[in-house]
Amino acid sequence: CRLGCKDLETPPHIFVECPSFDAIRLNHKTAIVGHTRALLQSSKGIVKQDAWPNILALAENLWQDHAIWPCGITQYYLGMIPSVFPALNPRSESHQTSSPIALNRFGIRLANSWHTEAIRVTSRIWGE
Repeated sequence: CRLGCKDLETPPHIFVECPSFDAIRLNHKTAIVGHTRALLQSSKGIVKQDAWPNILALAENLWQDHAIWPCGITQYYLGMIPSVFPALNPRSESHQTSSPIALNRFGIRLANSWHTEAIRVTSRIWGE
């Protein structure tokens, strides 16, 4: 890595592992978790509170390799995000909402927010 790491300079290294960009990733992680929490608080009962921890766990792990990603490998820097819908609408009856359309709209809004933040963090790292 040209930034002084002893690892091979690959996209996964640069965007996920390189310690030179830890501060950028942490800054955007804080932003996306805060924004996700604000969206959940403003959801007005669309998303049941017992689903919140799963959704926040997704947001906290967007920038790193984690089980939330297919094959456990993050792909945010390729413009992808993990699906939010399984966390929003688990199979449990206690999570059912009276408005599936509202839940779907919330999921799309959340996914768009995460995608936009993924573009921001990728562009900041790429710009450096």
